[in-house]
Amino acid sequence: MAKPGNFYVSMIDLVAILLPGSIATSLLLEAISNDIPDELISLPDSTAGEWIAFLVAAYFVGQLIVLTGSFLDRWFESLRKWRLAQGAISAVDNDQLYFAVQILKNKTFEDELTPAPLNNFQWAKAVLVQEDQDAISEVNRLEADSKLFRSLSVISFLAVFFIGMNSYDWLGIVLIVITVMCFLRYYERRLKSNTLAYLHLVTLYRLRGI
Repeated sequence: MAKPGNFYVSMIDLVAILLPGSIATSLLLEAISNDIPDELISLPDSTAGEWIAFLVAAYFVGQLIVLTGSFLDRWFESLRKWRLAQGAISAVDNDQLYFAVQILKNKTFEDELTPAPLNNFQWAKAVLVQEDQDAISEVNRLEADSKLFRSLSVISFLAVFFIGMNSYDWLGIVLIVITVMCFLRYYERRLKSNTLAYLHLVTLYRLRGI
């Protein structure tokens, strides 16, 4: 039986693809609609057909935006390290739990025949899947939120060039502010999902000795 938490994650994952993809597709259609010969692309005659074609295009473009957004993970790590150097509590907690999980991981995979996974976060999630469904659902919800705002960061940044530079100056400024806010929200959700996964894993180790 599907749990509400899993449904929420699935919906957010879908929205993270379709919402930015729909915005990007609309911008692209407006930009190139007059330059495409009618014989090159034939749109469906019915309204339902047009919507289906639009959603298919939005899903495809959205997948490309998700792929592009993955490059923001490097910026996330740079910002995390900078905040760690500044002594930010959230970054310090994350760093301490990260190394605690690193120790547990190396201890678990000390057998030379079984190489240790490189990614602490993915390993922590793999353990939670087996040990605590409520914990992994909570982590997955935060991770899904982070992916949504990561994609929105990309599309709002692109909108600066598609809309902001071809319109009023204030609109470009608004789009830049939205881009920054989306990225900061992505950072907060991503950091919290990582920290929570590490915290759950360390707690399980203390309580159950896994």
